[in-house]
Amino acid sequence: MEVPLPKAKVADQQLQPKRKSPEETTPQEALEPVEEPPLTEKEESVAMDRNTPETPQRAESAAAPQSGLAATLVQANRAPQWRDSLVHALNTAKRYPNRSRRLRQEGMSYLYFKMNREGKVLDAHIHRSSSYSLLDKETLALLKRASPLPKPPESAQGETFEFIVPVEFKLASP
Repeated sequence: MEVPLPKAKVADQQLQPKRKSPEETTPQEALEPVEEPPLTEKEESVAMDRNTPETPQRAESAAAPQSGLAATLVQANRAPQWRDSLVHALNTAKRYPNRSRRLRQEGMSYLYFKMNREGKVLDAHIHRSSSYSLLDKETLALLKRASPLPKPPESAQGETFEFIVPVEFKLASP
């Protein structure tokens, strides 16, 4: 008879660079446009047929220079393989604490970490607690076990990268 193992995986869909709080955002950064993906041929022809004023706006935002938070998000989206390798490294290093399993503790911790281009973790802390100290400790420990992290691609801009990653601890249903 096979015993179901507890599920403990990093929620990879929410792996994003850390966003600045309103206090940290400069007025210039707040006004910078976010680049939208280019229109497909079909979308362009539909927009042209409708003569919507939306088409010129899309072209302007796509041509805008990339900088600040918008550029960071665009660069992260251009490197899905790197993101996937980060998630894989974190999932591989993750363990469900035995005591938490016995106590049926479940939750989600949000892990903040900052890394350099070499994959070295420069800073890490719990951004939001799971409400269980054992799960929070494991969240920090998994980052140490996963180090060094996969290096970012050359196309990624910046010398350091900051992330807030949700780490879910969920037991298998009986």
